Amino acid sequence: MKRDCLSGASCLPYAALAAFLVHGPAGAFGPGGAPVAAIAAACELCVGPMVPDGPAPEPEPGQSDETVTPGDTDSTDTPDGTDPDGEPGDTDTGGDGGDGESGTGPDGEEEIAFPPPPPAPPQPEAPAARLSDLGEPGLPLALNSDTTDTIAALIRQAAATCGATWLRRYRIDCLRVHYLRIADSLPERGDYRAIRAALTEAAARLDRIVTGNLDPAAETVRPRAGNRPAAVRLPAMRAVSAEREVAAAEEAGRVIAETALVILRSGEDPTRRTAHYREIAAAVDNNLVILRSA
Repeated sequence: MKRDCLSGASCLPYAALAAFLVHGPAGAFGPGGAPVAAIAAACELCVGPMVPDGPAPEPEPGQSDETVTPGDTDSTDTPDGTDPDGEPGDTDTGGDGGDGESGTGPDGEEEIAFPPPPPAPPQPEAPAARLSDLGEPGLPLALNSDTTDTIAALIRQAAATCGATWLRRYRIDCLRVHYLRIADSLPERGDYRAIRAALTEAAARLDRIVTGNLDPAAETVRPRAGNRPAAVRLPAMRAVSAEREVAAAEEAGRVIAETALVILRSGEDPTRRTAHYREIAAAVDNNLVILRSA
């Protein structure tokens, strides 16, 4: 037989009891054991109908001889077991695995799509660096990360004061004023004296460019630092002539690039200044975009 109910120990008591009730003690425990019919009746209660040995019965007309289990075929398969594109059918659980929509899971239950987490709240903008952050003017400053970061931030803030808000004709003198204010806040002694010297020289060279290309008919302007409403007003700034604007901007760009290079080389000796001076030089070089933008 294909399924031997006597191989399961749990069915033996039922088989013996059935034989005893039907055929008496002799039939249940006599020679030869319990009759097969009684045992079959008991096994039918225990594990279901028994299947005799031998070839499987022929399927009835219109009935498939294949055993189909749930999930074996795709709902889109064609009658010959292939997808419409000709590929063999596969298992489709109904879900597409990650597009955030509901679908049917492997167990046939509907999957619930959870909404994405809310975006993180915006971080408050850091306050702008101020010249007073450098301490008392004239006092020597030892090399430290806070002072280096403040100097670099002050130099980068030139973009907020002299950038696209103003006509390019005024930007050269704006950079001059900006560099001169930072240089005056740095000490003549200490680890940052080379930065002071480089910015002072850059301001002087920019002043000569503006003077040589000045538009005497243009009014001077006095923007606020960083164009912030509550900030102090800066010294008056002059405009170069419209005819000389492009040439003057190119000459000023060379001054900015050379100033960044001077600062970078000044940080090579001693080497402990290298990283600090490199950060400040990068901030100066970033100011080139002020002169190149329209």
